[in-house]
Amino acid sequence: MCIRDRQIAVKGRDFPQWREEMKILDPSVQAVVFLLPGPKKAAPLYNDIKLHLLEHSPVPSQVVLLKTVEGGKGLRSICNKILVQICAKVGGVPWTVNNLPFTDKPTMIVGIDVYHKANTKEKTKSILAFCSTVNNTFSRYWSTLRYQDQYQEIGNTMQTAVMDSLEEFFQTNKIGPQRVIVYRDGVSEAQIKGVRESEVDAFLRAFQTCLLYTSPSPRDRQKSRMPSSA
Repeated sequence: MCIRDRQIAVKGRDFPQWREEMKILDPSVQAVVFLLPGPKKAAPLYNDIKLHLLEHSPVPSQVVLLKTVEGGKGLRSICNKILVQICAKVGGVPWTVNNLPFTDKPTMIVGIDVYHKANTKEKTKSILAFCSTVNNTFSRYWSTLRYQDQYQEIGNTMQTAVMDSLEEFFQTNKIGPQRVIVYRDGVSEAQIKGVRESEVDAFLRAFQTCLLYTSPSPRDRQKSRMPSSA
């Protein structure tokens, strides 16, 4: 369904005025475009608007500088680039690469990083960042953040993230991945053994758990689905 766009003019450059107008950004809004004054990479209100959207109104957004569109030169090209960025932000696939390897069978590519706040006496939480592909051209992604006590064993947190990523892959493709490729960042040579013992094992546990749901008996095949770790 195509919903007619709505245009709102904000008078003033103080963020409280913009925040008041952004109250209309409910879950039905698909995307929002902001036209802001100011020089490139230094537009006023940019940081405040982006932070507000992240914390209070999770709506895909695109910021365009007035100076970019006021000149009138190359306007068609500018609009095309803006539309491509919006397409990607709302979950579309603006482009793909042909003849990629590993596309001969259902494949999921995973990227993982763990952030630990070092050199602090405060009790903080480590953050697991997890991203995985969900289509056969590796151009659509599912991602999540998982929080845990700093330096806590990451295996259980990793397992639930893997299970949720497999669920998303299954829901998109109606079949689980036959191949999983993992890129793990931020591991020193001294940590390799620990990663193998905890994180690889977490992947294997997730695979084994989900395999029970994707290999049903013939009479239950129509009811097959991936488990949710929620």
